Amino acid sequence: MAIIPILALAYKMNSFPLTDHDEALYSGVARELLKHKDWWTLYWNDQPWFIHAPLSMWIQASFFKIFGIAEAVARLHSMFFAVGLVLLTAAFGNLLFGRKTGYIAGLILASSPLFYLIGRMAILDMPLVFFMTLSIYLFVRAWRTQNRRLYPAFWIAAGLATLDKGLWGLVLPGMVCLLYAATDSNRKRLLDPALYVSALGWVAVVGPWFAIETHRWGSQFLEPTLATNTYQRLTTSVCNHSGSWWFYIVIAVIGLFPWIVLWPQSFFKNRGDNSRLLLLWIVPALILHSAARTKLPNYLLPFMPAFALMLAAGVAEAKSRKVQGWSTVFIGAAVTVIVVLGLGTATVPGGALASINPWFIGSFIGAAYVLGGLALVYRKNSGPAIMAVMLLIGLSILPVQYSKVHTDFSPKRTAMEARQLAGNGPVISMLGIDCQFGMFYYAQAPYIHDETFDDLARLISQQKGDYAVVLMKKDLAELSKRGIKLSISYDKDRWVVAR
Repeated sequence: MAIIPILALAYKMNSFPLTDHDEALYSGVARELLKHKDWWTLYWNDQPWFIHAPLSMWIQASFFKIFGIAEAVARLHSMFFAVGLVLLTAAFGNLLFGRKTGYIAGLILASSPLFYLIGRMAILDMPLVFFMTLSIYLFVRAWRTQNRRLYPAFWIAAGLATLDKGLWGLVLPGMVCLLYAATDSNRKRLLDPALYVSALGWVAVVGPWFAIETHRWGSQFLEPTLATNTYQRLTTSVCNHSGSWWFYIVIAVIGLFPWIVLWPQSFFKNRGDNSRLLLLWIVPALILHSAARTKLPNYLLPFMPAFALMLAAGVAEAKSRKVQGWSTVFIGAAVTVIVVLGLGTATVPGGALASINPWFIGSFIGAAYVLGGLALVYRKNSGPAIMAVMLLIGLSILPVQYSKVHTDFSPKRTAMEARQLAGNGPVISMLGIDCQFGMFYYAQAPYIHDETFDDLARLISQQKGDYAVVLMKKDLAELSKRGIKLSISYDKDRWVVAR
């Protein structure tokens, strides 16, 4: 089963640069681990960086050291844990509903658009969700089989999730497991001392990093670790990532499309203890996420295994899939029309999307949906598997087409031009350029990032050797007002490289 997501996720993974913000940021931090040779403290641009816990960057840095620094290597850990999450979801489905449902759940997860995209990105979420799901799986297995020896494994998995992205790695699985146990008829087993003594496993995983960094940096480490990435994301819109209360409902429909549209009844059928677990996995935390001020599509990923399990149960129980199959055929035709009309208005000559053929994309995706739908209609046993494979083939058009236009959205070429112009001198940019993380990653050190035009003008006037300045065209006039005249060496629409 693993071969399907491996092939889909690995396809053209190295064909386009890292996205500017998160991918380039985390990959830059991982690369600096090798530079500083300090695996406790994270750094960005030679400054201590305490925004997130280190596990994903440790893994990235290890892969960099083994395989070399490249875009595909930066994304390798996400692919690795994505495949693991597919297999884990299948194992969870086997535990709850049986082998057939588990197999379908893994396929549904693997062929979901949101999962596919995150599984190809060099960000922290896939390892986080893998260890979250593993901890829930271990607790549920321990609770149902009354196997107390699994409690330490539950805490260790939650510790690894915490070490990947902070306290939410413990809070979410802890909340799900506590609610599940507290609403069970055998809730008195929550008083078992073994459950709480086993929490030493979590301390053993998280404690050394937390203790060493607290000793080294004190409040400089504690404030962002315990505040910025916990309650501040609940009470404020961090980095302007806000949204309405229904934000995650829309993301769930898009992220699990078309499965969630075809089997909506899956969420309402009572399947006893299994339904109770999955609803407690989704509903309370999703309400908390929806109430939080900071909202991002990838925040839905922790719930996707539960969604996939619910949907898989509906698929496996269906006596006939003809309605869903023919609906998929019509959805494919509609997607073709929407893509052709939508992209047709965006691919104007000379524009960033001019190299994209709307008819090719629309027909490719539409054909994948139609063939998948027909498989549901005419292939009783293998229909869901064929549909999942066809959906993955349809999703593969995304990296193919993005690789044609990435230079219009990535600072990679600009950064490389800047480094060539600067030689061994600094590459200088400012916040308004909107690509500081990608610029740092691809321009490499020495790199200087200024916050204001006054600081930028002062820094440029102090340069005596080679250097390069990267800024937006509209910013040239602001520097000119401050007596700084720059000669443009490279002009790439959004950004210019000058000296």
